[in-house]
Amino acid sequence: MKRPTQWLVKARLVAEAVVPAYGLWRELAPQAPLRDFLRCLRPSAADMADPAFVALQAKVALFTAVWGLKPILQHDGLGRALAGPACRGTAEFGIVSENFYLGLAVQNGRITRFRGRAPGRPDATVHFRDIPTASSAMHNQLDTLAATGTGDILVRGSVPLASNLGLAMQRISEYFPSTLFT
Repeated sequence: MKRPTQWLVKARLVAEAVVPAYGLWRELAPQAPLRDFLRCLRPSAADMADPAFVALQAKVALFTAVWGLKPILQHDGLGRALAGPACRGTAEFGIVSENFYLGLAVQNGRITRFRGRAPGRPDATVHFRDIPTASSAMHNQLDTLAATGTGDILVRGSVPLASNLGLAMQRISEYFPSTLFT
């Protein structure tokens, strides 16, 4: 039996990350039917062979991961531990080739999310070079340390902040079993 806090985190993830991701998807693919958004959550092998679909799915996954950080950092036991002193400041995540950026600011116990480039200079940035890199990272199919070494993933600024947020992002799959993150 799941603990009540697990249900709370799952409900918050759906309300604060998945539902807004649907809004982003409607912006990116305004003419596409709802079934295409649902395919983003559980794509088939044929879907993942389509470069346009992979690009859309990578953006939806990154958005869901960044937006999902707030409920993880506030309500998940490990997430709250990760939100300690090393997790303060503004972090920006992005897919450079698509000019697609998102982020959040953690200051004085408040977590604010934003779309676009970070206001001012972010304390940490995690930028994926292109869609294949972002997609592989979101699906946990990439050696992120090697990708950082080759320049496919650029991490700048506060490594503890970026690292803690990355670990918190991994917690999302504990509550939201989807192929977005597997």
